[in-house]
Amino acid sequence: HLGDGPLATRVRDRHARHTVEWVERVDRGMEDAGGEDGLLAIDRELPELRTALAWLLERGDVDLAGRMVGALAQYTWLRMRTDVARWSHDVVAADPGGRGSHTPVACTVGAVSAWLRGDVAGAQRCNDQARQIARAAGVEVPGRVAHWDGTVALFTGRLDDAMRHYRVAREADRDHVGHRVTTLGTEVLALAYAGDAAAAGAHAQAMLDEIGERRGPHAAFGWYCAGEAELNRDLDRARERFGRAVEIADATGCAFVNGVAGTSDASIDLRRGDVVLAAGRNRS
Repeated sequence: HLGDGPLATRVRDRHARHTVEWVERVDRGMEDAGGEDGLLAIDRELPELRTALAWLLERGDVDLAGRMVGALAQYTWLRMRTDVARWSHDVVAADPGGRGSHTPVACTVGAVSAWLRGDVAGAQRCNDQARQIARAAGVEVPGRVAHWDGTVALFTGRLDDAMRHYRVAREADRDHVGHRVTTLGTEVLALAYAGDAAAAGAHAQAMLDEIGERRGPHAAFGWYCAGEAELNRDLDRARERFGRAVEIADATGCAFVNGVAGTSDASIDLRRGDVVLAAGRNRS
C-alpha cells in the first residue's frame, strides 16, 4: 500500500501515464505482426486500467483520462464490453467545461456503449455531444465522430449519408490501420445493404487487398464485411470469407465478429433450406 504523500502521488502519476501510453500502443498495434492478441492483453490489464483511470479522474487529469478511454474504443465494441465503454461517461462528467482535448473522443466511446445496447438515438446524442465539445474547445472534430455518424445513418436506412460520413472518417483515420479497416468494412456493408452488389464487391476486394495477410481483430471484421458483400452473389465465396472471419476472431478474442459472422454463415444454410445445419452453425 503506497499510502499518501508526495512520493505516492508521483508513483501513481507515473503508473497512470505508463498505463495510458501502453493501451495506446496496444490499440494501434492490433493489426501489426505480434500485436494481434491486443484485445486479450487488454482483458488481462483491465484492473490496472481501472485503477489508473480512477486516479486520473481524482487528480482532474481529464486529458489523460480521455486518451485512455479513446484508446479503448475499438476494444469495447470488438469485445462487446459495454461496462468498459461506460467509463467514457465518467470522463465526460469529470469535464463539464469541455477543457480536455480528448473529451470529444470519450464521447464517441459513449456512442459505442449506446450502440451495443441497441440505443441508436443514444449513440447519435453522444456523437453530437462530441462534435459540440470539440467545436467549443477549438479542437479538431475526431474522425470517429464521422464514423459513428455513418453508423447511425447506416442503421436508420440513410445509406447515402452513411457513405458520405464514412469517406470523411476514412480520410481522418488514414494513419490508424484498425480504424481505417473498420471504416472500409462499414462502407462495404452500406453498399451491400443498398443492393449495389457490384460496388460492394469491388469495395470489398479493395479492402481485402489492403488487409493482406493481417490477422488482427479488425481484419476479422473486414473479412466478415467482405462476406456480406457476396451474400446475394456467391454463397460459396461468402461462406469462405465468413469462415476466415471466424477463424481470426477465435484467435484474437473478437467476440463481435464471432457473433455476426457466425450468424451470417448460418443464414446461408437457411437460404439453402437446411434449418438443422443452420442451427448448428449459429454462434450468436
